[in-house]
Amino acid sequence: KQWYQRRVAITAGEYQEGLEPNLEMRADTHTVASLLKLYLRRLADSIIPAKFYEDFLSVIWTYDINPTEGLQELKFHLNKIPIPNYNSLRTLCVFLYKVQALSDYNRMDVNNLAIVFAPTIIKRSNDQDLSLEMSDMTKLKKVVEVRKRRE
Repeated sequence: KQWYQRRVAITAGEYQEGLEPNLEMRADTHTVASLLKLYLRRLADSIIPAKFYEDFLSVIWTYDINPTEGLQELKFHLNKIPIPNYNSLRTLCVFLYKVQALSDYNRMDVNNLAIVFAPTIIKRSNDQDLSLEMSDMTKLKKVVEVRKRRE
């Protein structure tokens, strides 16, 4: 495990120095996935900005009662996030859709991907209680699942 963490740290450091590491030559898929998660975690704000956290959480309540209305509410809230964030989210969802399409091989189905990526795609602002965020994660995982299914 130490060699793996070291590889991630070295490669991340190279990116921070402005270098372009050759991932095909020396990195396995786990390293690349860890680099992506690390990058997303280090963003000043999540892809879906923290100020929209409660809005996206409310989508789940609506979706559970009426899926059609929930999807309309999801689209409404997605249109409120900044365009660069929306484009990043869309690109990430397209990529994750391709990953889950190979879930028989990689064991990364929609549920597993949502567990891994939901905390980096959307999170509360830094001044919020982390225990609340963890209790919301099951609900937010569903937002990510729904979004990925719609791509």
